[in-house]
Amino acid sequence: MGYLIVLGAGPDQVPVFVEARKMGIKTIAVDYNPDSEAFCYCDEKIIASVKDRQETILALKAYGKEYIGVMTLGVEISPVVSAVAKEFGLVSISEETAYLTHHKCARNQALAQKAIPIPKFQTISKPTDVCLPFPFVIKPSDNSASRGVQIVLDENTFSEAYEIAKRYSSDGKVLVEEQLSGPEISIEGFMINDKMHVTGFADRNYSRNPDFFPFFVEDGGDYPTVLPEHIVSEAKNVFEKAALALGICNGPSKGDLIVTPQGVKVIEITSRLSGGGFCSRIVPLQNGVNIVAATIRWACGQMVCEEELAPKFNKCISHRFYFHEKGRIKAITGMDRIKGLPGIAHVVVQRDFKIGEYLQPVSYVNRLFYVVATGDDRHSAIRHAQEAIESVKIITEID
Repeated sequence: MGYLIVLGAGPDQVPVFVEARKMGIKTIAVDYNPDSEAFCYCDEKIIASVKDRQETILALKAYGKEYIGVMTLGVEISPVVSAVAKEFGLVSISEETAYLTHHKCARNQALAQKAIPIPKFQTISKPTDVCLPFPFVIKPSDNSASRGVQIVLDENTFSEAYEIAKRYSSDGKVLVEEQLSGPEISIEGFMINDKMHVTGFADRNYSRNPDFFPFFVEDGGDYPTVLPEHIVSEAKNVFEKAALALGICNGPSKGDLIVTPQGVKVIEITSRLSGGGFCSRIVPLQNGVNIVAATIRWACGQMVCEEELAPKFNKCISHRFYFHEKGRIKAITGMDRIKGLPGIAHVVVQRDFKIGEYLQPVSYVNRLFYVVATGDDRHSAIRHAQEAIESVKIITEID
């Protein structure tokens, strides 16, 4: 029997290996970090950068195993997944779709051509190209986890923001979008023959954004949504149309949407499973859908049934991150008790931390851990999550 290739072996990817083992599928993990957490859960491992398609393909060829599928979870590397699939004759989206769902500028252009509702935008190669009025949002062309994404209020802050975004762009291009306001949605689903089966729908929580201005740092989300049914229906419809416009006819997709006075608009859309525990830990707990197992089957060339993608129940869940203070860690309390607090279903450490370590300011990519909490209602789930986060104290001092 061959191996399922999983690109990425961090904490986010652990559930893929656990699920594959339950299904009797052998896995081979690829990651540049020899100490990757998920290496403890895979059958075989390869040390290689999953962001480098050539390095990844050469390493897999050199390993000389039989491969039956390839996938990722929570890593923005759709072009690499597609290239590996093409090299070894495996199931995947097309290379064109992988590019469109990875490159923000190309994606917006494709969505605009199909009249999918998105923010007004420009692709610029130099600061003098910009025509959109302030304030606007500036983004790198092809990065993830909100790296280099920020609000630009006026001309005084534009130059520095442009240089930051350009630094995170592999091709030197930068995306500028009008700033929109309104409730934001995390949505995920699985396409089967051009039909989107929505498996996850959450109200994103940006209540901490003022603390990180001009950057964006999400603090989890809450379930079920409080949005009215007609907005939920519109969001699902827009999500499906956007996926089809980018060529996602089969397989997983994750989207970020915003509800504006003009209707629901697409902010981001990918052709992979979500990170941050959304697809792997939160959705199964919230509605009973195991989209990770479905994606494993699809990647291995097996049939995915509509029934397994249908929600079975609708529980109240809240998801929150711990936000540390910059400085050297002097003391840590509460981590040994947090799992036993009321309503806590998951505590996921995203990176190791210890006394004596120096912590950089919080960003989207260096948050230490998150909790997933349940409750009898949405309010109690949120309370349980917040109380758990507040129970942990990581004391830091500036050297």
